[in-house]
Amino acid sequence: DPPMNRAIRVFATAQLTLAILGAVPLLWFAEEISRAALLAGALAIVAVLWTTGAVMQGRVRLGTALALEAVALVALAWAGVAGAAATLPVIRDDATVQRAVERARTAFLRGQSFDRMQVSVLVEDEDGHWRRGAVEGDATAYPASTVKLGFLVGAVHWCREQGRAPACLDEFVRPMIVDSDNVATGEVVDRISGVVNGPLEGADLARFIKQRRYTERVLDAAGLLGPQRLFTKTYPTNSGEEPAGIERVAWQQLGRNAMTPNLTAALLLGVVSGALEPESTNYMRSLLRRPTFSAFSALGGGLPPGTQHENKVGSAFDTLQDAMYAELPNGRRLIVAAFTNGWEATDPPPGDVATLGDFTARLLRELRLDRGLERPTFVESRRIDQDALTWRWRTRKPGRYEIALWHEAAAGNATRLRGTLGGVDLEVDLTQWGARWIRLADVELERGTTVLRLDRQSPGALVEGTLRVTRWPDSKAP
Repeated sequence: DPPMNRAIRVFATAQLTLAILGAVPLLWFAEEISRAALLAGALAIVAVLWTTGAVMQGRVRLGTALALEAVALVALAWAGVAGAAATLPVIRDDATVQRAVERARTAFLRGQSFDRMQVSVLVEDEDGHWRRGAVEGDATAYPASTVKLGFLVGAVHWCREQGRAPACLDEFVRPMIVDSDNVATGEVVDRISGVVNGPLEGADLARFIKQRRYTERVLDAAGLLGPQRLFTKTYPTNSGEEPAGIERVAWQQLGRNAMTPNLTAALLLGVVSGALEPESTNYMRSLLRRPTFSAFSALGGGLPPGTQHENKVGSAFDTLQDAMYAELPNGRRLIVAAFTNGWEATDPPPGDVATLGDFTARLLRELRLDRGLERPTFVESRRIDQDALTWRWRTRKPGRYEIALWHEAAAGNATRLRGTLGGVDLEVDLTQWGARWIRLADVELERGTTVLRLDRQSPGALVEGTLRVTRWPDSKAP
């Protein structure tokens, strides 16, 4: 070995020190950083050690080594910036969130007629970290139209690959998400996969399946696929009422779509945080954003008025699922992905999917995320005669209030109750949408005693109900 001069000895010492200092945090945080970042860091340490050895052995000059390391450092920094956008926020399992999820779920299911609820909840700490609690969070379940959240990410990824704007498939992506349109979903799947349905005879089934798994490859590259299946269209669609032709054979071979609560919640976090397809974040979130109470919101009914709410619901057969992001008026943020058997196909919209709102309300209380928010007033009904229900409460502060009703539905109940509150006409059908919060109206109320009277306008029984009266934050009132 050639003797080393002072400059080389200083260089070697600095390099070895740098390698050690770089390895410590890499090992310490190995389970929290992305695989790409872990690989880049490991390669950088190997490169430092190789360069050090080459200089010490006289195979590479000191000036050349410094120049090579400068170029590598620039490349590594560029790769880090490019890769940072695709790095998902860190999610940590948390005992406090876990207990809150379990308590809220148990209490919620106690008042429901269904018994399956797989759920994952992510809560952002004040320091920006995300804590998780889940029940059967890694178990797969049929997602129905919630699978369209994955197809949304696949669609904007495809647009980027084509060198086009994020909304290049907006003609179909928008109705797929905003209206949960199945025909539009079929068009999206056809376009991003590059293959359409047809007869099996003469077709290359293996190639068809490979191309149709486009969305799965996009999610797998982000570490978000796992045991999930995001493959088949949602029927009826552009290729028929049900799977036929090569789509049917592929469906029989791979099985129906399946997602897990944990990966669904992480997927939605990737969308809203900008980690997935960052140039498309605003576009995707604008499609997911909707009122807390709507025909496409299952969990939103438990959120306080003024909440920013983004979600993708799914319902089919007896299943009801929802993936929801919420930013409360006090700034606290959470994500909930729930998969249940809580849908009654005979219930009419928009209240048919509202079943899960009470779980959200209970969850907020268990997690104490409602601190600093306007607390709702709960008012039980009273009968003043045989044909009317009344609610009486004291409004302590004037403003705009959200009025929601909870009652037990039955076929023999009255189908029409009518009344007026704050100048707004209200009508209630007691035969439908039981055991869930249903928004009646947003009304302006003055300070003082407030009375709501609903008069029976049709035959049938009157059943007691609970009003939830919640004041809108002044800065959020519509």
